[in-house]
Amino acid sequence: SKKRLMTAEVQRVFSYGKREKGDGITIIYIKNNVFRPRFAVVVSSNFFKKSTERNKIRRRTKEVLRALAPFMRGDYDIIIIIQKNFKTQQNIHAVLHSIFISASLL
Repeated sequence: SKKRLMTAEVQRVFSYGKREKGDGITIIYIKNNVFRPRFAVVVSSNFFKKSTERNKIRRRTKEVLRALAPFMRGDYDIIIIIQKNFKTQQNIHAVLHSIFISASLL
């Protein structure tokens, strides 16, 4: 889809992007030239063993991103990394909202 980052773009963000840490979530972001935000969500299988668990976190994160995207500055590629200290009952919306504000993306 138009909002999803492809492999080469993900590698570019990992290599050159700025990082911002939050409560169990890190984002890496870099300016793009497509004038809309694009996202990738990374959930490590080292910490979340079951794919169903990883996919549930990924789906919840994407749901939050859909809600926040209309309010974001439109020209960034963003990778959201869910880390091992992330608790599944945490409020993903609140955490991402505060990270995006501190990174001046909202």
